[in-house]
Amino acid sequence: MSMFKNLLAFNIALQTEFVVTLFLYLGVLLLTTKIFGIICRKLGLPQVVGALLAGMLLGPITGFIKVGANAEIDIVFKALSQIGVLMIMFSSGLDTNIKEIKKNGLPSIVITVLGVVVPLVFGFFVGWGIDRKFAAFNSQSEVMHCIFFGIMLTATSVGITVEVLKELGKLKGKVGSSILSAAILDDIIGILILSVVISINGSGDGNVTITETVIRVLLFFVFAVGAGVLCHYIIKWLSKKFPVSRRIPIFGLVICLIFAWASEALFGVAAITGAFVAGVVMSNMPSTEYIEKKIDTNSYMFFGPIFFANIGIGMDFSTFNVELLGFSVAFVVFGLLAKILGCGAGALMCKYSFKDSVRVGFGMMARGEVVLIVANKGINAGIIDAKYMFPVVLLIIISSFLTPICLKLLYKKDDATPLQLDGIEPPPYEEETA
Repeated sequence: MSMFKNLLAFNIALQTEFVVTLFLYLGVLLLTTKIFGIICRKLGLPQVVGALLAGMLLGPITGFIKVGANAEIDIVFKALSQIGVLMIMFSSGLDTNIKEIKKNGLPSIVITVLGVVVPLVFGFFVGWGIDRKFAAFNSQSEVMHCIFFGIMLTATSVGITVEVLKELGKLKGKVGSSILSAAILDDIIGILILSVVISINGSGDGNVTITETVIRVLLFFVFAVGAGVLCHYIIKWLSKKFPVSRRIPIFGLVICLIFAWASEALFGVAAITGAFVAGVVMSNMPSTEYIEKKIDTNSYMFFGPIFFANIGIGMDFSTFNVELLGFSVAFVVFGLLAKILGCGAGALMCKYSFKDSVRVGFGMMARGEVVLIVANKGINAGIIDAKYMFPVVLLIIISSFLTPICLKLLYKKDDATPLQLDGIEPPPYEEETA
């Protein structure tokens, strides 16, 4: 009996030590991501870069948090990270403005299609030509490996572009509207392609054909439309009966999690697709802004930083060599050119002036959180190796620096006064206090 009591006491002590250690890790991680986020914002970089650098510092650089050192800690961090990525994708879906896409019509579709196809092709040839040296493909997984580089290059993050265009008074002009609409469609198409590739790869034995995978994806979207219409009306009813009530964003989060579960468990589609679709379902409603505000608060304060920092913690610099550096340079160069050429050509085809077409191309070349989410999903699915997170991070940093510089140079000769089409110039951006 005394032995049982001793074992029980020992187990409780271990659990207490685990929980207390978790508190320390989370506290240090959140503080470090915030400090690095502020520094990156001052430098004109996305705050997700700060979270990544914080994770690198705490993980591979100092060894304060080691992957594999504590299995329980690893599980908790992974679970919190997955919740974080679902909330980020849900928020992206909420931010989808279908009315804006309809207003811009054909130009947005053409710019998006070429802005996806060209990076997809460029990324494939970077993977095949530079990473695999044009070697023959011996399996489906090798093809998927190269295709995935293209999928990563399709992602766009126009947050920096929006801020620059606001500053220049051009956000509501022809170029600004086209960029915003194309970026929304870009995410939708990119996530759809990602879902197909992940579903094919998830079969394991390679017996699931592309046709079967596409059918699964289509069935999920049929389910999403049916369930989405029902959820849409429920949210509208709740919004009228209980305006600005906390139960509305809670119900919204429930829909996000159920859609994420259904997409992966029932249809074999990536959970992030379900979360994104759930956000689209609840977009463009009177309560959408309130839901998004509450979701963003929780994501920004806790789950988001953990997700991005956990990517940095998991990076392994022991595999870094000259070959990876060369691949990273090619990945960045072709990644930037792909968006400029693809989106720029799409604008030209829609009879935009050459100058405006170039502006659209450069405005679409920035990358951010979406490419990190896509890359992380590919690593977890075993399609690409964790070492390829380095070129992704490099692409985010370089594109974030170059985009505002190039846009300001392209608008330099224009009249500083906002165009009549732009309406009233927006108020200056209010920085968040640390």
